[in-house]
Amino acid sequence: MLILSLLMALLAAALFGLVPHLQRAALPYTDVRTGALISIATATLALWLLAPFLIEWTWWFTAPALIFALCGLFYPAVSQTLALKAVGPNLSSAIGSSAPLFAALFAVAFLGESLGIQGVGGMALLIAGLSIAAMGPGGGKVRTWALWALLLPVGAGFFRGIAQGVTKLGYADLPSPFFATLVMVSVSSVILSVGFARRSARARALQERRGNLLFALNGLVAGGGILALNAALSFGAVTIAAPLASTAPLWTLAYGLLVFKTEALSTRMLWIALIVVAGAALIVTR
Repeated sequence: MLILSLLMALLAAALFGLVPHLQRAALPYTDVRTGALISIATATLALWLLAPFLIEWTWWFTAPALIFALCGLFYPAVSQTLALKAVGPNLSSAIGSSAPLFAALFAVAFLGESLGIQGVGGMALLIAGLSIAAMGPGGGKVRTWALWALLLPVGAGFFRGIAQGVTKLGYADLPSPFFATLVMVSVSSVILSVGFARRSARARALQERRGNLLFALNGLVAGGGILALNAALSFGAVTIAAPLASTAPLWTLAYGLLVFKTEALSTRMLWIALIVVAGAALIVTR
């Protein structure tokens, strides 16, 4: 089970690491909120097509279904939109690695985990990484977002981290990562659909087929990542799955350098990702 948890968490990180590249390619053609809806709706549709073969319909009337639905109120819909809209896909991916911190705090409070000296050291690294991110880039470049905007991707990391712990609680009575993912993305799709319907036609003007298709692909990749992470949580502890999944920014850098060859991330951004990931990993891997 431990090996499966490790493999699923690494798969989740690899898939999440691809997401910023797809988002960056899609954003010139489709706005953030529309893209988030297309992404999550695509993931939801794909899961519903598989649902008749993988779930029992009585599961919808259980307490875990309510727990998973509660997670869906905030993740992935709210967390994805907050992070992406605040500071863009690259930096939000690095700062979003704070999710294991909140997952660890939840585990300490409700799952019987504990933090030692290593955990305190990891928290210090995490704060250092966020502080570096808050500073304007070097080389004469000007930061294009306000300092307070960092709170949004941190908030996204909070929702992701808490969702991981709450999902683990739901597994006590219904250990199905597929059902958990299905409920979460379905609820998120409803939330984003309501928000989309309330927007004016002018606010929804930026929609081109290329962007919509890229966000649809993004939804399949991100949905696969959420499913893999939920599977990792079902096979092992939160403190195993969370830190490994948080290495997504490093996968993002690797894809940019080795696959897309269009990655413009600086050495400074690499250090941000490394420090934040290292800090988050130390907190939950004591």
